[in-house]
Amino acid sequence: MTALAAADEDTRAIGRINGALRGPVTDVFRQLIPDLRARTRRDAYERIMNSPHMAATCFHEFRARPELFRTLVVGPNAAPVTSDDQMLSCGRTLAQVIALVVRAIAKRHFRARLVIIRRPAVPQKAKSPGLFAVVFGAFKPPPPSPRPVRREYSRADALYQALRAYLLFEWQVGLIPHYASLPVSLVDELGPRILEYRDVEQIEALVRSPHTAGMETPPAQKAPLPTPPDEPAVASPPAALPAGLRASFPPSGAPAKIDILRSVSRRFGLAALFGLDESGMHRLIDVVDGPARPVLSALAQAGLAPPEAMVATACIAHRIGPLRFESLMNSVHTATFLKDLSNQARDQHVKSLESASEIQQAINRILDQLMRNYAKTKA
Repeated sequence: MTALAAADEDTRAIGRINGALRGPVTDVFRQLIPDLRARTRRDAYERIMNSPHMAATCFHEFRARPELFRTLVVGPNAAPVTSDDQMLSCGRTLAQVIALVVRAIAKRHFRARLVIIRRPAVPQKAKSPGLFAVVFGAFKPPPPSPRPVRREYSRADALYQALRAYLLFEWQVGLIPHYASLPVSLVDELGPRILEYRDVEQIEALVRSPHTAGMETPPAQKAPLPTPPDEPAVASPPAALPAGLRASFPPSGAPAKIDILRSVSRRFGLAALFGLDESGMHRLIDVVDGPARPVLSALAQAGLAPPEAMVATACIAHRIGPLRFESLMNSVHTATFLKDLSNQARDQHVKSLESASEIQQAINRILDQLMRNYAKTKA
């Protein structure tokens, strides 16, 4: 299977998972749980996903009444799935689907509890800027109509990114409200050891005395920790990296995850190179993993290896600025910019560079050249 075909299959798998969770699975829970009976299917689903307590109740019923889910939890051959490591008809194991649900609930809870919401100013009518202004001008392009409330990157996102690889099991759902109080730095320090803290009292003790985390370990699971499953969010699955990059990123053929980008940024020392703190670097990586994916693809086509392509993309996003970069990637000038960028990257032989500082210097030369070219076009 090619990387592109794998990406398409991932999208279809997530679609099937979402359809089952929002539809027949929710209907069963509406029959079982009194608080859900009077709700519509959509309201019941939202109630489950927005309440860790309700989600924990649903997981309990799922385990206690397997006969009610027998026709829904089936494998590729329509036979009932009886263990978590068996493949479902959607192409994921039951354990992987559980991890997806736990992560989606955690993300919702963290954002509802910790996120900072900033409302945009009332937009003013203005002429559409040219490519020169989009890339290099100090302007704020007004939207054609009022934009919805924008959720700024916050501690909620940082905490979710730190915990994401370790949100694997249904027993963690009840701990999500308590995870929300953990310092991000402590979660980073603990890493997979966070799975050793299985009780509310243990998590609360960590919150009260985070400096003792490395001194005393609670009773741990004796079995080796499982490999985290693939991880697009259930409610709104994020797109993977472009196929050419995903196929080359280690450690497996699974879709590349944002923690790989974070690892690359640490390896190349991008935070120090750009003079960014942790939250600023997270925001920049979010841009690379989101609106900047077309740039990653363009640089890959220019011959850059995936890690260097990620570094170059981060350099571009940092030089232009995340907000202006997002505007550029959603403008009528996107295709022109990507074509010119790819051509310049080939001409500057960026693919032969290895250090972050060399790549940044080459990117700055490219952007300076594009600025001159676009300025001539504007004149």
